[in-house]
Amino acid sequence: MQSFRITNGKKYIRKISGKYTTCTTPMMAGTWSFREAQKILENNLPKDWKKEFYLEGVDDLIVLDNETIKQHLHEEEFEKRSFKDVPLKKEDLETLETYISSLSSLPEISREKLICMKQNFKSNVMEFDNELEDIKHWILIRNPPVWMYPFVGVELYKIIRDRARVKQDINYIDGLIKAYEKNYPFHQLIFEIKEREYKKYKPRTKIFGKFEAYYKEKMKRKDKKTA
Repeated sequence: MQSFRITNGKKYIRKISGKYTTCTTPMMAGTWSFREAQKILENNLPKDWKKEFYLEGVDDLIVLDNETIKQHLHEEEFEKRSFKDVPLKKEDLETLETYISSLSSLPEISREKLICMKQNFKSNVMEFDNELEDIKHWILIRNPPVWMYPFVGVELYKIIRDRARVKQDINYIDGLIKAYEKNYPFHQLIFEIKEREYKKYKPRTKIFGKFEAYYKEKMKRKDKKTA
């Protein structure tokens, strides 16, 4: 029967003289059945430990976090109460197979490669910043006529859009490097990446509202003309 250790990826739980403490090697860690390990994780560890520790299979190194444990317990309870045949869900098969195919086709990016990419991207951001400064000073120097505004606006948009994309990818790289350095399990890696996705922008000044009001008014007039 599969045995489990309790770990956070760096430290392991063991029991000495009736107390649960940590050690740094799996050779000294305690091993328990799934039920025993689940109860220890839930009832015998400090609250701050519960957030970072999870179960790890001794034989196959399978990782069970708190959400997976709850699902596993739920499935066990379901199996005890139900003896009905479970219908085959082809959409679940397709979803899983597509997911596995996507994972297996991903190229591996080393930590060193990520660091190199980050440095290049930071150089790109500096270049975009210089381009924005050039445009700003060109406008002040030339005071261009109104008919040039669409051209200037399009060029500004392209630079701002590309700069935002590069900044977002730098955030992703920071998350991946952190996962490398802290040896995150897969589920925590996904969480780290999700947390670094672009969040809805919160305006800092009144100018955002001024632009938004003008945009909406123009769109209303355009809709009335096309109606």
